Amino acid sequence: MSDINPIDKLFTKDISKEVFISRYNELKTQSGTTEDFSIFENDLSGSIDLIYDTIDTNHDNNIDEGELKTLKDYDTTDGNQVLSESDLKILYDKAIENILSKYTSQTPQELYQDNVIKNKIKPSVIGESVQTAYKSQLACDSDTLQQLINARRNQAFAKISRFQNELNDLILNHSNLSEKEKNEYRKKSNELTEKRKLLKEKEDALARLQVKIRTKNNESEYKNNKTKEYLTNKVSQLQNEISKLNFDIKTLKESQQNIINKSSGSRSDFDRQKKELTRKITQEEIECQTDIGNYSNKIILIDNVHKYALSQSSNMSEVVQNYSDSDTAKPFTGDAKTLKDIWGKGHPNLSNGFYNKAIEISKRIGCNPNDLLAVMQAESGISTTIQNKNSRATGLIQFMPTTAKELGTSTEALKQMSPEQQLVFVEKYLQMTKKRAGFNKDEKLNPSQLYMLVFSPKYAKCSMNEAVYKQGSLAYKLNRGLDRNKKGYITMADLNLALERHKPKSLKNA
Repeated sequence: MSDINPIDKLFTKDISKEVFISRYNELKTQSGTTEDFSIFENDLSGSIDLIYDTIDTNHDNNIDEGELKTLKDYDTTDGNQVLSESDLKILYDKAIENILSKYTSQTPQELYQDNVIKNKIKPSVIGESVQTAYKSQLACDSDTLQQLINARRNQAFAKISRFQNELNDLILNHSNLSEKEKNEYRKKSNELTEKRKLLKEKEDALARLQVKIRTKNNESEYKNNKTKEYLTNKVSQLQNEISKLNFDIKTLKESQQNIINKSSGSRSDFDRQKKELTRKITQEEIECQTDIGNYSNKIILIDNVHKYALSQSSNMSEVVQNYSDSDTAKPFTGDAKTLKDIWGKGHPNLSNGFYNKAIEISKRIGCNPNDLLAVMQAESGISTTIQNKNSRATGLIQFMPTTAKELGTSTEALKQMSPEQQLVFVEKYLQMTKKRAGFNKDEKLNPSQLYMLVFSPKYAKCSMNEAVYKQGSLAYKLNRGLDRNKKGYITMADLNLALERHKPKSLKNA
């Protein structure tokens, strides 16, 4: 370890998860640590984002001063409020404890009732949209547990390899075995190492396949029964290979142990070291199997809860009220003059070319041009030059500096463009976020979906009454004016109503 503490560089105020992971990867390349519980070893690196989620208690993708103070309180080794890796290990263990505590010995039905009906969800939104949010949480927890399995397996492999190397050195270099016996031991040791490597590869492959199957089961993605049958057979094949490898490893260990038992050495601590290293290998194997078994059982429980939630979905209709006229993409009939007649009074400087281009873009995006103009009205008042003094978001849909760069321009360049020119980047952005949100190229967008592609693209496929931002998060705080009826959360329906308020009266009265 370097004398410079990497943890203080990793955790700073106002850091997002993306920056956190990027900074972690930079520090990882600079680290030469070999400590068992180093954040730069396999036990933590496989699920480093889990640590961030544990610190980010309000889940707003930002570490604030209060959360940073809580993090500093984990400094338990010397009390100087400087984080060490052993402090971070406590945080990591707490993250594991938190997720495991969610899934106790309750039945799937009891867990569903406790999370959806009793504790987590407000009665005013009980329905399919609420279940969708809960199913997303289940999927996230399942993914995290799978990360923990992978990380635990990596940790065990590293520790057992190290213990085995120490044992090999003791037997081959400090024992009284004959050369023939040492050669036999060396052969068994090399075979054991290769079998353990192969076992880890097969277990990793099985884990990836099980995640793939679980995702398809949860989202009903099987295109045909042949695909399902193929994946099921592949799982069986890997399980058989793993079973055979475990048997081979057990046999090799027994043969190796017979040779170890015959060995003795001139060093006074030879027998003690021999027994201790053998014990450490066995203990790590048992503890790893126990931990992975525990995580795997939680995943099975989560899968069963998800199946129960799916069964409930078919018996409930989604609660969507007062949006029958505006929750679908209405076709637009007219031309640039029609559009100008609707919007021109409030924006006399917009050219016919702007309206023509808005119609062309809307056809390619799959939306109503009135909805597109309403989004720009809500974001900027259909201005190319307006800029948020805090975030520096600029232009028609308030391009962030990082977004502008991704689109091949800059906020300063956008400010110099005409409305018609800036529409080119509006389309580029919407095409990009539509794809990322999971829409098909030709899929039509309703007003709230279109607005959400600008507002927060990852929620664009949510249903109308799903809670997008909840009270307590920074996102809710910044946008609480959208919360219709002060429910304590913002939905797609709230966003839809906000967009309607930005349309000209002629459209509202139509």
